[in-house]
Amino acid sequence: QVELARRAGVPQSTVGRIEIGTRIPSTAMAERLIRAAGFELRVGLADPDPATDSLFEQILRRTPRERLADATRTTGLPRVVAAPSGGNAMAGEGFDPVRMLTALQEAGVHFLLVGGMAATLHGDVGVTVDLDVVPERKPGNLARLATALRALGARIRTTGELEESPFECSSAFFRSLALDAILELTTQAGDLDLSFRPDGTGGYADLIRDAIEIEVEDGVRILVASLADVIRSREAVGGEKDRIALPRLRRLLDRIRESKPGKPAVEAP
Repeated sequence: QVELARRAGVPQSTVGRIEIGTRIPSTAMAERLIRAAGFELRVGLADPDPATDSLFEQILRRTPRERLADATRTTGLPRVVAAPSGGNAMAGEGFDPVRMLTALQEAGVHFLLVGGMAATLHGDVGVTVDLDVVPERKPGNLARLATALRALGARIRTTGELEESPFECSSAFFRSLALDAILELTTQAGDLDLSFRPDGTGGYADLIRDAIEIEVEDGVRILVASLADVIRSREAVGGEKDRIALPRLRRLLDRIRESKPGKPAVEAP
């Protein structure tokens, strides 16, 4: 890690996070690291991989709860956090989405799951290492949100190393955030991103209309944005990772509609 980071001109912690799967590099970063290692990245066009369709078939036979468990096992790796003295990065606790979702649900927070994990629950084969949630913006709900996040030991996530940053975890703080703001947090159970109005959407009130309720653990039921809404938001973002994921997500939505006409991608158990 030290030598590769030196050759690429990036922090060692960046290499560490990519290596253990807690950061997905951009194409530019991947090319930079590959060149530093003495190789070359080549990108080209290819026909759709039939193996992906086969994998979709297998995943769609599983329940959303089973898909979440599979995703947790796949990404349940140590996270890189800053050493107490600020020195080299070290391994932290693993990614536990059920723990985060349970904390929010038990605190009575009204929220929707969006982003990569929502896509996973719909049957996507992509890997995600954080949760993206959209909370309702009413004052009482924001107070409950603050309670849940304090219980999870939430703090502001910084680039490269997960160092504690000043964070007033309160309803007043959340009310002060702009509607389009994205709050990137790290918790004792993994990374959690909050947004009130994801790109391409009208926020909680808009997304809840087509959301599906699922059970992620006994007695823990959450709302998940529809796959069509997940796609709508990623289209609006238009980032590099979104452009890579969108063809696969659209194909998944087509497969679901072909196999279950008129039914949602995620069905409540």
